[in-house]
Amino acid sequence: HQVLRGAGDELLQVLHHDDRPLLEGLLAGEGHMGGDHHMRRAEEGMVGGDRGLHLEHVDAGADGLICLPYFTGERAPYWNSELRGMFFGFSLNHSRSHMIRAVMEGICYSLNSVMAALKEFGDVKDIRVSGSFTKSKLWLQILSDVLNQPITLPDNSEGAAFGAAVLGFISSGKLKSIADTADLVHAKKIYTPIEENVAVYQQLYDIFVRLYHNLQGEFADITAYQQKL
Repeated sequence: HQVLRGAGDELLQVLHHDDRPLLEGLLAGEGHMGGDHHMRRAEEGMVGGDRGLHLEHVDAGADGLICLPYFTGERAPYWNSELRGMFFGFSLNHSRSHMIRAVMEGICYSLNSVMAALKEFGDVKDIRVSGSFTKSKLWLQILSDVLNQPITLPDNSEGAAFGAAVLGFISSGKLKSIADTADLVHAKKIYTPIEENVAVYQQLYDIFVRLYHNLQGEFADITAYQQKL
């Protein structure tokens, strides 16, 4: 199996009008800024589920609002500490709900960049997800649509803890090898791409990638400015 896991290391905070955080999530994944951690504060922010986010009226693509979720730079596949986050395409038609969906989509675009790098080494045949973001059915569907591939949600969504336990069993001799765990993990649900959403995300992902490449000078300049503060 080939497994794609993790998201960028982004500290996201979108505020209510009274300055209370609407969503907070620290995402740190394999190959990204900040280490090899999963999402934190799952029950407090957007990763606690889709309840209360009012995203049902926001179409795929967030009506043309794109988020580059590089709030602390990025490792794979860009390895660039000077990247910074941004929203692109803002108009008076966009609401807070659009911003939230754009953040979710932007993180999936970032994962798609990692996927493109992985495909240089061979086909990616099996994608399994883990971590607190799997509490959001919408986010999992967005990820499947952006990657244009099925993704599997295992019945044990805490992959890091399960992996650590498996390694402990192997070390103690209770299991002979990782292959012995094949029957311990089962698919809880498989998300498949929605064709009309795939077409939308392919257009916007192309813009997402071009924004990264075309703003290198500006990313460096704003980072230099911030470092003087």
